[in-house]
Amino acid sequence: MKYEEYVTKLGTRYDIVNGELTESPSGLFVVSEEFKDYTIYLNKLTRLVSIVAPKASYIGRQYKLRANDCARLFAEWLDNNYNTKYIDYYNKLPLREFYKYHKTGMREWFLDQKFIEIATADMQVGDCLVYRNNKEVLLHVGICVLPGKILHHIPQKLSCIDDINLDSVLGVYRYGN
Repeated sequence: MKYEEYVTKLGTRYDIVNGELTESPSGLFVVSEEFKDYTIYLNKLTRLVSIVAPKASYIGRQYKLRANDCARLFAEWLDNNYNTKYIDYYNKLPLREFYKYHKTGMREWFLDQKFIEIATADMQVGDCLVYRNNKEVLLHVGICVLPGKILHHIPQKLSCIDDINLDSVLGVYRYGN
């Protein structure tokens, strides 16, 4: 995000759709020089642009593999909603094991963790999805946070809540511990 792109857009509203900022008259985020929640904050001194959102909203985060990615977002959501310790588990997960699950599929990880595999038609809020978000990234995880909505973090994009594309769902898993 470049300062020059947004400095002429003060007051303009944006949503995050498929991980990208998109102008929208009723958008959740507004371009502002005031640092507050749900802004695309423009710092005049440093000429930097930052997305400001409450941590508990999970949206607007910049992607960084293993530090801020779909698996970490999913683990944080589970910890906050089910009092699990998946962030600790994820932090301690050796790279070799991380890549094993990435190669063989997240389905194996869910089953190893005693999640219950359910039919897509039986999906409900709180269920975890293995998702295909494009041809290059076949193994992507997210959470059904509202009927028909997925919280996820697409690689190299912003975390967001999008409509669930049922054709992209590779598996649905329910936390059962």
